[in-house]
Amino acid sequence: LCGNGALEQTSSTLLNNQIYTRGCLKAVREWVGSNLFVFGCIVIGVLIPQMMSICFARNLNDQIAIQISKWQYQR
Repeated sequence: LCGNGALEQTSSTLLNNQIYTRGCLKAVREWVGSNLFVFGCIVIGVLIPQMMSICFARNLNDQIAIQISKWQYQR
């Protein structure tokens, strides 16, 4: 457990082994910094299919609008 028996200890070096002294934000920054390549690959791997699907959806929407205008023109 974190901090278990901390009140009985008198030495600060012994307490550092029991109490989490490094902040969460610093730990996240170090983790992202050490895994930057993997993090970047994941972001790119998600971003490219999302952008492609947006382009395909817009293209389909335009094609549907063109087809509807052709049907309305023929009437």
